[in-house]
Amino acid sequence: MSGNNIIRFLKGGKGVALIPLLCCIFFIIPIALFSGEKLKHIATVYGDKISKPFNQPSSLFFDESKQRFYIADTRNNRLVSFDSAYSYISEFSAGKSMKLPISIVKDNKGRLIITEGQKNQVTIINIKKKSLNPLDLSKVPKNHSIIPGNLAIDKKDNLYVIDRANKRILVFNNKDKYIREITVKKGLAGFNDVKVDIHGNLYAIDALKGRIYIFNQKGKSLAKFGKLGQSEGDFGFPISLAVDKRGLIYVLDRHKNRIFVYNKEGDFLEGHLQLGWQKEGLYYPTYIFINQSQLIFIVDRDNNRIQVYKR
Repeated sequence: MSGNNIIRFLKGGKGVALIPLLCCIFFIIPIALFSGEKLKHIATVYGDKISKPFNQPSSLFFDESKQRFYIADTRNNRLVSFDSAYSYISEFSAGKSMKLPISIVKDNKGRLIITEGQKNQVTIINIKKKSLNPLDLSKVPKNHSIIPGNLAIDKKDNLYVIDRANKRILVFNNKDKYIREITVKKGLAGFNDVKVDIHGNLYAIDALKGRIYIFNQKGKSLAKFGKLGQSEGDFGFPISLAVDKRGLIYVLDRHKNRIFVYNKEGDFLEGHLQLGWQKEGLYYPTYIFINQSQLIFIVDRDNNRIQVYKR
């Protein structure tokens, strides 16, 4: 129906019934669904050609102060760093003693903090002192059964550690002292990823339930949303998430090989990417990170690469 025909139709008696329908289409359904906006591909990083390519990398952290990013190259048992132009800088394997690094963050003191899957511990790497020490978990309740997973860190250097065995997030202060735990009393299968926004709020994923949780700085639940399903915006297996400066929540779905974008109220806005091996494709991705320049880094695990995009 043309624009003129719509106007003529609205002027007729039947137009009254159509007005509510058009209002629903243009005001209730998010405008972004009609925009057709795609993520712009910026770069693909496969690893250092001089040493060796990635082997199932798991996570990434962008250091704003140094303008470089670090990759946990899990199956190669190493950390690899690149500058902001995506050029290789160096790698670190702790004299080949590092075992299956699966998560990485960096604090304001310049320390790298990683989760080592095979050792089942959180390791603090002090580059200046050339030391590696496990995070002290002795003051944590049920410390005998902790299985550490993904990490997050806020601007005050508070560290957040997912404890996969006990379905909780452990919080440590900037002196590496245990403070508290964050969990959900009912309906939680377990946390898979955690991030902190610029206001200190926490965002966590329960992949098995297909649910996103939002907590304040003290661990009080603020909101939750999401479900498993086949409709657009429903999850298959949401594995990682990130929050941009506008407060939009980007969720990386491993099984659907897509990124879903939501607002803070949990309304689905748009979806991006698909299963594939080209620059707009993902193959069992594991991690998403958004830096202050709003670059979107995706650890595309089974393609053994890092994909970088921008809106």
